[in-house]
Order: sequence, then structure tokens, then C-alpha cells
Amino acid sequence: MATAQKQHPGIEVDEAVLTSSTGREGCEMILQEQPDGAEVDYLPGDFSGLEVCEAVQESKDGQNVKLFLFTADERPELLEKAKKDGVDMVVVKSPDAAEIVNLVREEVTSGI
Repeated sequence: MATAQKQHPGIEVDEAVLTSSTGREGCEMILQEQPDGAEVDYLPGDFSGLEVCEAVQESKDGQNVKLFLFTADERPELLEKAKKDGVDMVVVKSPDAAEIVNLVREEVTSGI
């Protein structure tokens, strides 16, 4: 699953949020929409969030997308692989959803 956020200058809403149900669909959406940031779940179902991030980074259409990988897995080897695969930030899932939303919003808007 992936969620993409894109700023739209001149439009009253701060961002448009697009969601997908599978990793493959999320990857295609990210490459087509080229959002400012994309939140990718580590276990989307059909293929891993790491595979989504790697495919996005390998595509010329995904080079400017900030990637946020959400996972409950805190193993150092996963965090290292995520960075190697082009993930900008690994967010360990928290019971506080507002924390996740605020971290992503802050990171996406800081680069604009």
C-alpha cells in the first residue's frame, strides 16, 4: 500500500492524497503522479515496500520523490537495506497515528 502526497500551487488544499491497495498499484501511481512524498507500507501484500521504493528510485520518474517506509520491524539490517534502496526515512509504526502524519508532512514540506 502506498499513499502519495503532492503540493498543488494555487489550490486551497495543502496537498492531494492518493492511496493504493497494493504495492504494484502504489509503485505505478508514484511513478505516474510523481508526488513530493510517498508513504509506503513495508508489507503491502503483493510485493514488499522495499521493492516499491527500489523500483521508484531506479526509474527516472521517481528520482525526486521522497520515500517514507512504514514498518513495525526495527531490525538494523532492515533499516540499512531501506537506506540502500533509496528510502528517505524509515518510520517505525506507532500507536499514535498523528506522529506518523506529522513526521511525513514535516519532511515533505521542508524540501519545497
